[in-house]
Amino acid sequence: LMGGGAGGVEMGNANRGFAIGPGVLAKQAATILCFTPELNIARSRALDYFEGVAAKTVPIFNWDKTERLEPVLVKFFEGLCAKLAFPLGPVITPNYLSDNGALVIKNHPEFACYRDIGFYLKLFLNPQTDYLPQTQQSSWRQRDAELNFAWDSERKMFKVKGYQGMFLNCRPRLKRGEMPPTHRFTPLASPSEYTKPYFAETEDDVLHMWDLPDFGSLDVGNAKALGQHDAELLLSYLTVPYMRVPLVLSFFSQQDRIHSLQSAKLQGVFDGVLFEPSHFLASQHSAAEIADVPTSEPHLLATAHGLLLNELVHSPQVVREAVVRLAKQAVDLDTGHVKASTSTVILYVIRLCARIDSYVSLLISLAEGTHETTRLEQCRGLHGAQVKRVLPELKAFRTELRSVLHGPLQTVLGGWYKKLVKECEDRFDDSTLDENTKMMCSVQAHVLLAYRALAEAEVDYKLAHTFVAAFCFLSTRHEWNMDLYPQDFFVPEHELFELLHAARRTIVVWLRTKATQSELDRIMETAVSVAAATGGVEADNNSQPVNRWAYVQGSRSVGRFAMHSAYAAAAVAAGHAAAAAAAGAEATEVVAVGALREESDPRHSQNASRPRKTMVALWEAIFGKGSLHDVFAPTAADGEPPGSASST
Repeated sequence: LMGGGAGGVEMGNANRGFAIGPGVLAKQAATILCFTPELNIARSRALDYFEGVAAKTVPIFNWDKTERLEPVLVKFFEGLCAKLAFPLGPVITPNYLSDNGALVIKNHPEFACYRDIGFYLKLFLNPQTDYLPQTQQSSWRQRDAELNFAWDSERKMFKVKGYQGMFLNCRPRLKRGEMPPTHRFTPLASPSEYTKPYFAETEDDVLHMWDLPDFGSLDVGNAKALGQHDAELLLSYLTVPYMRVPLVLSFFSQQDRIHSLQSAKLQGVFDGVLFEPSHFLASQHSAAEIADVPTSEPHLLATAHGLLLNELVHSPQVVREAVVRLAKQAVDLDTGHVKASTSTVILYVIRLCARIDSYVSLLISLAEGTHETTRLEQCRGLHGAQVKRVLPELKAFRTELRSVLHGPLQTVLGGWYKKLVKECEDRFDDSTLDENTKMMCSVQAHVLLAYRALAEAEVDYKLAHTFVAAFCFLSTRHEWNMDLYPQDFFVPEHELFELLHAARRTIVVWLRTKATQSELDRIMETAVSVAAATGGVEADNNSQPVNRWAYVQGSRSVGRFAMHSAYAAAAVAAGHAAAAAAAGAEATEVVAVGALREESDPRHSQNASRPRKTMVALWEAIFGKGSLHDVFAPTAADGEPPGSASST
């Protein structure tokens, strides 16, 4: 808020204005699981923005520090009111912030929006989540999120209410002797998280503990996930965050420790080690170097884009060996059924490999300049020369990883799905159907996740068919926001939602521009049969499609496809003799009339392998006459069945 106007700067001075400060955003963002690699780049840019703004402005709305009227906020109102000739005073000034009918907000309604944004930013950074609005509450409405500010003249502080009268606080409210929480999101890679009530910040702290955590029990013989020796090793690795990625990867990929990943707690540790970005390296320290060991400047043990991207850029070989070894070990654990005790390990390794594939593919696309939205030179901390130097190794890593992820592991998922479907045949008890449907949803979610990182040039018929079938299966059977699945058995819903929308555009473009007519027909027929629960998700290349499909024309219908016509031979096979006869002996298809008409698409005139027809809206002269029944319903004089070739 520089307050620039026709007369120049009205608030502060020519060099410094007022702005919302980031507070503890960098600290809290360090422990957010970033399964999507682009989130690390977005995090870096957001924090760089706040750092740049902080260098030129004075922070206001510091709700995470105090609810009182800050001196800097008083100075802000003084500068504003001096130019607008608004009155000031100890009684009037606080009302400029709390009263939406006061002069400031009445003349500048955007200030109320800026105030609310600043409050919500600090509210969501409050590590004490017990006093935050609970998202499970089904009665919340949009108006409940409106903030109501009030000035307590006796206590000289602001009170904020929302969500049906709930008091909202941006900093923890503690009882006497209570330790303040430090993280908004659980730091899964912190050793102290598993040694409570003791702190374990260094290796010495771990070595001096009498009893170490076992990280839960396994399904086989009530064995502990980790013994004391392995627990000591793992916790020691967690005390060195900057080096934890290669150490923990090697730990789980050796000595048959993959079995310990049955423990949901150890899965969380592994995810935290790999996908928590950890400490953020500010741009002002990007050129600094560590001069002593142990370092006297621990803030330099940080990265701009997260530890995993940093490790892949500087030392991809260690990550490659460990991840590929885990993937191959997971294939060997398959017993043939998703209900086996090792299935959670296999599913977790599939999720792990798919996420690593996304990170590697991001670096490859940045190095080759093929990423849709980001360029390598825009990513501070990812040095272009170094990324291009390791590019051949990254490509070899991705090829080797996908050979397992898209090969044997996909075969495992396909076998599980077939057995679940077979168990449901001729079964009418709801318990079996419900349980198997949930497991089939989990299997299909992992199938989709394995292909998330594929670029548009890598899409083929098999992938497009697999994606569309799995997408339709989940859309019609998965119950969102119900928490019906165990944490270690299903892809997190926010990640599943992201990958569906990230891959949707790629699949739609392929269907519209590269799919042959036969491929489009088979994929659309599968989508209908899966959605109607009359067919499975597997592709049947030997069957002939009954209907001919085309996409709907128009910028608002890019992802829409409609049935264009019915093949005559298929109609005869299906028993529709009348429709086939109406088509004539020489015809191969019958136009199905509905709310669409056929029109040639000039974009397909030069490529015979692409669909030659598209669908547009009915002529206005016809569409304006009334309902479709009024237009197309046969009369007694017609003597023809509706939908026949001559009636069209």
